[in-house]
Amino acid sequence: MLGDEAADIACRYWDVTDAGNFEHRSILHVTIEVEQLARLFRRDPANVWRLLADARTRLLAARERRVKPGLDDKILTAWNALMISAFAGAAEVFGDARYAAVATEGVAFIERTLLRGDRLLSTWKDGVARLNGYLDDYAFCIAALIDVFELQQDRVYIERAVQLADAMLRHFWDGTAGGFFFTSDDHEALIVRSKPSFDGSIPSGNSVAVRSLLRLAHYTDRADYRERAETVLRLYAGRMRQQPFGFANMLCAADFYAQTPREVVVVAPQGRADDTGLLTGIRRTYVPNRTLTVVDPAETDRLPMLLQGKGQIDGQPTAYVCQRMTCSPPVTTWADLQPLLTQ
Repeated sequence: MLGDEAADIACRYWDVTDAGNFEHRSILHVTIEVEQLARLFRRDPANVWRLLADARTRLLAARERRVKPGLDDKILTAWNALMISAFAGAAEVFGDARYAAVATEGVAFIERTLLRGDRLLSTWKDGVARLNGYLDDYAFCIAALIDVFELQQDRVYIERAVQLADAMLRHFWDGTAGGFFFTSDDHEALIVRSKPSFDGSIPSGNSVAVRSLLRLAHYTDRADYRERAETVLRLYAGRMRQQPFGFANMLCAADFYAQTPREVVVVAPQGRADDTGLLTGIRRTYVPNRTLTVVDPAETDRLPMLLQGKGQIDGQPTAYVCQRMTCSPPVTTWADLQPLLTQ
């Protein structure tokens, strides 16, 4: 046991009191710097550090005698897809290769362990994947694949997003009223097949699905994606007006649809898109509704119809910004491109 003064020092450091600091219990947390604590008890700071280290050792030994709480260490497809999107976005903004590696490795893990053809499983633990994927798994993974495409500019990610989007439409779409059910048509029978729309601590599957379909429509010229997204927006339009705070992400999707995105294209040979800083400038500029494609000048025929035939000027990386079926003149400098993104 600690001596009386040592116990007083430890209790002061970790805020342990008779009254407690949370529901009549004391939750250990640091409330004072060691140097302040040393002055308060007229001790040498090094002596206080040693005392606290001894107290930690004793506390750990006492804790080890308790029954440990259960550990939830399963991997969830949907939550990892959210993580992938976050790292892809961070890699774009900060140009950090570590973040890009996390995003691409996350996609590879999902495809290796949780994908069966064009169908997703929902959880993975101890080498075993199980449970039919839910709407969130599909919608969030499609969004993550688009985000990684915009980062890496490898069309394979768009192709994979299309496969999942088509599977999502086949198995989750409500052919009567529109919108997406939370469970697939081959899921076990439930009392109610819910159709989540409210955004909470994470966005709803329907809101992410809508925005992902709209983004894919611009990358693939698939009119059916846009039409399905329109159906969902019409379905929830009244609720969005009545309770906007419950539809934050759905409203973002509606804004993407109503405003239409700025479709940014950079034409440059492989590995040279950022020779003049155009790509870095684009990625570090906040544009709420934006698509981004980097294309080799020899492959512009692979672009959506509106963007085909866009070439370079004097062999330099050249950017175009298109919106509502109209494209800007080609630009080769960040000074000329920035106003097109922010005006």
